[in-house]
This record gives sequence, C-alpha cells and structure tokens, in this order.
Amino acid sequence: MLSDAILSEISKQFDCSKDEIKITKKLQGSSSAQTYQLRIRKEKTNAIFKNQTTLNEWLFYKEITPNYEVPAPKTLAISKTSDVLWVLIEKVAKGLHPKKWKKEDIINALKAIACFHSKFYNKIEQERFKDFPKLTINEWSHKKKELYDNLKKAKLVAKNYEEVIPITMEEIVRVKKEISKPKYLDSLQRSGITLLHGDSWIYNFMLTKNDLHIIDWQDCFFGPSALEILHFYDLLPFKIDGMKVGLREIPITLNEIIDIYLRELSKNKIKIKKNDFKESMKAAIFFQLAHYWAPRLKPFTVYLRGGSYFIARTLRLLPSRSKLRAHFKELLDYTK
Repeated sequence: MLSDAILSEISKQFDCSKDEIKITKKLQGSSSAQTYQLRIRKEKTNAIFKNQTTLNEWLFYKEITPNYEVPAPKTLAISKTSDVLWVLIEKVAKGLHPKKWKKEDIINALKAIACFHSKFYNKIEQERFKDFPKLTINEWSHKKKELYDNLKKAKLVAKNYEEVIPITMEEIVRVKKEISKPKYLDSLQRSGITLLHGDSWIYNFMLTKNDLHIIDWQDCFFGPSALEILHFYDLLPFKIDGMKVGLREIPITLNEIIDIYLRELSKNKIKIKKNDFKESMKAAIFFQLAHYWAPRLKPFTVYLRGGSYFIARTLRLLPSRSKLRAHFKELLDYTK
C-alpha cells in the first residue's frame, strides 16, 4: 500500500485530493520494487507506481526522461529526494509478446537502442550524470574483483558438475585469462562509453504497432556500448512460456546486428569504426560470461532476468544442455 506521505506528494504534484488516487492492481516485477497500477481520477490518468526502486532507476526517471526524448515511459511524478525512492510513470500499451517477434521487430528494437545510445555518447562527465554508476578505469579494479569471484565459483561448479553444465572448465579458465590481460579494458571500451539500459533483453521491450518503450531501468549505467548489444543478442534465443524456458532459432546474426547498430549510430552522427566495435564486442563476450552467466552456472538450474525463473532441470522445463552448449560455443567462437 502507499503511505500517507507518498499519497500527499502525488496529490500535490497532480493537484488532486488523496481520495482521487486509487490502486487498481498490484503488478509482479523482476526486482525488489513494489509496483502498482494507479488511477488518478481527476486527470483520468492510468499510471505505474514503483516504490523502493533502485537509485539507478530513480536517477533515470529524474534526469533522463524529463530532459531527453528516449524510448521509455514518461515521468509523471517522482519523490523529491533520494531518501525515499519512488517514481510514477506513464502506463504504456501492452506490446507484442517477444515469442512472436520477427526479424523486423528485432531490428526496430535495435534501432531504438542505437538512437538512445547516440544521445549520451561522450557525455559521461556532464554534471547531470555524476551520480550514475560508471564502468570506467576508476571503477575497473572493483568490477574485475567481482568478475574473478564469479568465475571462481563457476570453476567449483564446473569441477563437480562438468557433465551437466553448458560451459566447460576450459572455457571458464579462458574467460579469466582474457579479462586478466592488461589491455582488456582498453579493448572493451573501443566501442565508446554511453548510457546503457543494463538489461536490454526483449522481455524489457513493449513493442506495439505504432510505438516502442523500454521498461525496467534498474540497472542503467555508463559503460561500453558493446556490452548492451552483446547482452541483447545473447538473450535473443531464450523464450519464456509460462514457467518453461526454451531456446529458439533467431533470424539474425551477431554481425548483422553490429552492422545495423553502427549504421543507426551513424545516422545520429556517432561514428565508430567497425573493427573497433568488433574488438570491443569480443571483449564484451568474456565480460558477459563472467558477469551474467558465471553466477547463474548451477547444476540443473538456469536463471533469467525478468522474473524468478529458477527452473529445475529435472522438471524438463529447460533447454537441453546440448542447445545451451551450442549457444555458448557460438559466442566464444566469435572471439577467435
């Protein structure tokens, strides 16, 4: 439920009484945020209220959507300080379910990411963005330690369960070796630094016939754009059908995605050499395996963002190991 203090803040920002603010539905989310659909009767406005969200998302809706045209819900109201984190955003139309996406839908989503990125390239030092998380040289030592810890745990899993997990011990060792190289961060950053969504898989897109919104900005940060594009591509094969997680064939290659993304950046006057971006992409693959997949490398279990998809392999609800194995091998083969 909404506290009286929050109701008072919303009513002041909408110039309405507290009685005119009604919760119509509690929504299930992928984070610890409490999410509700509200109806503000005086304005006849349907809105989404997110309470106890992350500082990242609060900053995004405070600094970005009011000042930039971006493919995200608009900020309707927001807590005045970061002591209490809540935002009220527009309710967007329910989009085409990702399992029905075709190649043109994937391309449209990719173009939206490129357009969003182009607005923030080379702006990391602006005062407005000083509180956003950043993955740059100053933060790298801490992040590298986190990646090493992830890989250490993954090696232990691989040692005990190598026959049933989709990433081998040899590959885990190679990932750590690549991340340890002195020039690794330089390679990763060759795609340029911009503001990233941080979890750009298609289940965070609301794609309709006339519009596209990206939701759930809890993990946004400034970092190398190749990380975003690789994450987008990496999770394209995964489909969620109820509590079942499967893999599908995707109608687009990683090289096609890179070409489309770079062309779209160029239209928005951001020039990045293709060889530089591909070098960054190779580094991003090692980062993705260490940051995203290594902590999720557990026997009989896979975890995907966007919900509590801890699914037991014994329930036969996961993609087969051989399909997952082929997916990770394709990514690593790209780095050779």
